[in-house]
Amino acid sequence: MAINQSVDRFCRQCLQLEQALDYPAGDLLRQSDIQGVIYNNLFSSDTVRFPLPPRYQIHILKKLLSLIEASIVDWEEYVSWQALKDSAKHNALTELSGRL
Repeated sequence: MAINQSVDRFCRQCLQLEQALDYPAGDLLRQSDIQGVIYNNLFSSDTVRFPLPPRYQIHILKKLLSLIEASIVDWEEYVSWQALKDSAKHNALTELSGRL
């Protein structure tokens, strides 16, 4: 899959540790393949050579989760969303606390 320009721009901004980020539109962020691209480019320990600072990661994840949540129109379609959200928060906080 070709990376969407707005997703590519967002990932590049994050890797440059910019404070004002251009987050992709909610309809893109809802897509699991786009979420996978963002994860692989920014958070995966298998593909990211130099990880983002932990607090910066948390900042980005919180905003991404809120944008995805706000973009969901039919919650029945996203039944596992709450489990994913809780898991992501738990994993991010566990990793952050291990680094501090």
